[in-house]
Amino acid sequence: MIGQGQVEGQSKGSQAKRLADFESAIELVHQHTLRYPGKLAHVACSNYQAHGNRVEQVCPDSVLRRMVGALTVCSRPTGLGVENWREFTVNIENTDLSQVAGIYVYGRDTDWYRPLQATPLLHRCTALRS
Repeated sequence: MIGQGQVEGQSKGSQAKRLADFESAIELVHQHTLRYPGKLAHVACSNYQAHGNRVEQVCPDSVLRRMVGALTVCSRPTGLGVENWREFTVNIENTDLSQVAGIYVYGRDTDWYRPLQATPLLHRCTALRS
């Protein structure tokens, strides 16, 4: 189960339902990729929802990471950018980067872009162009 604190204004019952829904979504992605390998390329979920003058995190990054992690590894991508970065970051070691000709980073979402700084990737991108 996903360990998140209780959201302000939510009862323990609604919090438990919310976490169960997240687990169901993760399991759906996992089962889909097992049944139809390579067909589901991307997953997303709403990260924030406005409630009057406050904003609540609807889908925590930990849930999104687990959903993305259930996807099939990027198969020999020719570029890395916003369209496949999340899928790539959860499967860095298993992704064949020999065909990557470009890396397109638009912004600095520290949690998702940290692997670019922490992992020596460029030597694996043998088709990289300047």
